[in-house]
Amino acid sequence: MIQDIFTFLLPRGEFLQVVFSSVMGLLLAFTIVGVRLSANERRWETNWHRRTDSAQTDVLAAEYGSSHELSDIVATRWEKLADIMPGILLILGLLGTFLGLGIALNKASYILQHSNAASVSMDDTMENLKGMMEGLGTKFKTSTWGIMAFLALKAWTVVNGYEDRRLRWCVATLKTHAAEVARLQTEEKARAEDRLVTTLETVGERIVGGLMQMDEQRRAESAEHAALLQRLNEAASASVAGTATTHEKLDAQTQQFSAIVGAAMQRVAAHMQQHDERRQAEFAEHSRMLIGLTDVSRAGVAATKAIHGRLDAQTEQISVATTHAEHTRTAIEDFVKANIENIDRLGEAGETMSTAAQAMSGSADQLQVAIGELQQQIVSVLGDVKEGLANSIASMNGSFHSNLNDMSTKLAATTDGIRDSVTLMSTNVDKTLDKMGVQLETATEGIRTSVSQLSSSVSQTLDKVSGTVEGAINDSAKLQAETSFSLSALTDALSESVTESTEMIKNLAEPIQLGLTSVSEGNVRMSKIFEEISRRSAPAQRIKAAPERARRTTKTTTERTRRASLS
Repeated sequence: MIQDIFTFLLPRGEFLQVVFSSVMGLLLAFTIVGVRLSANERRWETNWHRRTDSAQTDVLAAEYGSSHELSDIVATRWEKLADIMPGILLILGLLGTFLGLGIALNKASYILQHSNAASVSMDDTMENLKGMMEGLGTKFKTSTWGIMAFLALKAWTVVNGYEDRRLRWCVATLKTHAAEVARLQTEEKARAEDRLVTTLETVGERIVGGLMQMDEQRRAESAEHAALLQRLNEAASASVAGTATTHEKLDAQTQQFSAIVGAAMQRVAAHMQQHDERRQAEFAEHSRMLIGLTDVSRAGVAATKAIHGRLDAQTEQISVATTHAEHTRTAIEDFVKANIENIDRLGEAGETMSTAAQAMSGSADQLQVAIGELQQQIVSVLGDVKEGLANSIASMNGSFHSNLNDMSTKLAATTDGIRDSVTLMSTNVDKTLDKMGVQLETATEGIRTSVSQLSSSVSQTLDKVSGTVEGAINDSAKLQAETSFSLSALTDALSESVTESTEMIKNLAEPIQLGLTSVSEGNVRMSKIFEEISRRSAPAQRIKAAPERARRTTKTTTERTRRASLS
């Protein structure tokens, strides 16, 4: 049995068996020898330094995670080849087996294909098949060799234990480097603490020197601030004195302006009273004129009524004449129709027509006389009305123009006085404001300079140290607040003075505006009176035109009567 196994495992003289057995044996031997030569600490350390930087060895563990990964990194090529060599040997054995089986199957196919030939006997075919079947078992030798090489190499790897030795070396190396890194970090921390202590000592010395220097500067700045505040107080005192002087001048100018305004108001009041009296007298005169016009209008109405009565009578006479004319026409028609029958009646009709013509002639004469009398009366009445209206209008225009001239003269004089007063007050106020502006500008410039110097000093001091100058800053802030309060009070007083002057000017302008409004209202009322007079004179014009219309009507009626008589 054992002999059969050795007989099966030993290669024969076939080319395929010799090649595969030689290749597999060489790979196995080279792998074992290479691993034994390269799997040592010297090669691992070489790979360690080749794959990592000497200054960054402490980062290796954090970069690759675990010691197993580091062990794989430092492994040599032979160790990596030994990991994959068992699989390669197994695959080579399978490859040899499949190649042998393929060749045997091709040979069997060839024998079976040529067994039908006449020259080949059955015995030869069987012999060939027996030879092929006897060598078929040997085709699995390569697979057996691959499996045995795989098992042998795996067993040798376990026995040799180079992976465990490499892993232990990696762990020990990582510990060594970790201890070295910790030592370096401790030394660096100690050096950093030493540098920090040295720096703090230097900074402390500089701070002490700076504080002493700042104390000296603060004392010098305090002296400068005291001098500046003294100058500021002097400027404020001068400003207060100038403000008091300005206030006194403004009071004097205000009193003078009040006196001027009072006198102007008295003149305006007297002028307005005179204007009211004249306007009342003119209104009374106009009322009397209107009463006279009313009487004239009433007389015209009465005359118109009389004319209407006479016209009615004349109309009745004309109606009678028209009736006679109708009768005449009827008689003429009857005469034409019955000329032979009415010869005797023709004489009576002629007498009747003669009587009617005489009566009509008398009526026409009477109507003409009445119209002439009416015309004379209306002309005389209208002449009186026209003359009275012309005189009244002329008198009214003369008095109105004289009143307007007087009012314009007085208002011009009053306006000139007010203009002179306002000009004088504006000049005085401008001078006072200019002087006050110069004083305020001087004081403001000194304050601005002081505040700028104070702000610069305080800013520098705060940049150096904020706690040591807090008292000085508070004192400076108080002085600035007091100075600002004084300037605000001065500005408020000046604003109040200007406001009072403006109010006085506004109060003076209001009475002047009222006076001009009264004059305008008087003009409007006078125009309304003229319109009323014109409206009331319209009936007189219509009365004047009435006789002409009556004359035309009478003439038309006479013509119609004459035509009727002729026809």
